Amino acid sequence: MSSYPTQSKLIKFSKSSGLITLTVLSLAISSALYADDTEVFTGAAGSSAADPNVLFIIDTSGSMGFRPSSGGTKSKLQIVKDVYTDLINNTSGINAAIMRYDSKSDVDATASTSTNKGGYFLQGMTPIDSTTRTTLISTVTGLTDGGYTPLAETLYEASLYWRGMAVDFGDGTSPATNVSSVLQTDDSTTTLDESTLYKSPIISQCQKNYTILLTDGQPTYDSDADSSINTLIASGVSTTTKTGSARTGKTIDKTCGFIGDTANADRNRRGGEASGSDDCLDELAQYMYENDLLPDDATKPETIGDQNVTTYTIGFDTTAPLLQN
Repeated sequence: MSSYPTQSKLIKFSKSSGLITLTVLSLAISSALYADDTEVFTGAAGSSAADPNVLFIIDTSGSMGFRPSSGGTKSKLQIVKDVYTDLINNTSGINAAIMRYDSKSDVDATASTSTNKGGYFLQGMTPIDSTTRTTLISTVTGLTDGGYTPLAETLYEASLYWRGMAVDFGDGTSPATNVSSVLQTDDSTTTLDESTLYKSPIISQCQKNYTILLTDGQPTYDSDADSSINTLIASGVSTTTKTGSARTGKTIDKTCGFIGDTANADRNRRGGEASGSDDCLDELAQYMYENDLLPDDATKPETIGDQNVTTYTIGFDTTAPLLQN
């Protein structure tokens, strides 16, 4: 990961000769961003491989309604909207989906818990082209700020989508719930209610998959998925390589979050550096990168081999170490 300490930037994607690269776009705010400024996506020119999937998770917490600390007339959310609009208008050859945070902000003072739970899908995975740009843009330009910053909870919900698992938070959120396009409609092999199951957007075993998480702050009220995340990462790869793959990284921390840790859980509720060091965001992102998210199924060719997701965090107006991790 690379750190840009004096200028906030955002990712722009372009596709040329079968290679999708990451270019850094400057924004009119002065803060910090954490993202890899090298090549992001690769593909063979003229190949039949499916276009890459990119899931955008957009911070809609209350602080996004403020102007950046460096000044200016636009709110941070408006700046994101402007740059996102430019990105969609000038991008093709990839698929995009959109999530936002749950906007509920009620707090139980006695239990020190919030009704704010994770995030939900505004748009299912769809190609970026002349027929979809208007909807992809209006979906984001219509966003309003409000609520807290459930980073790990929202990434956990995203992981369920990538894996085609049961919905957790996405059917109980505000101001809306999941769009129907992210849900199962045609799986004849299941006896479960398909309206409660995500349909994985991964349609090819050679497909590249990415989550882009944009945020301006530390996690707050972000512990409701801790138990589920700990169970998930405990079942995953805990070494630096995976069955002959070239993926590398630190050993996955087998525990994260605030289970049984009242002091840190309280700091998490309030936000701040102490909470970020224990949040499950980085462990979950590592799990999604180093593990096969779709078990092999001979009847579903797209599941054969390793299907993983790379996560990029874009932090502006923040120097949170959690995002670097």
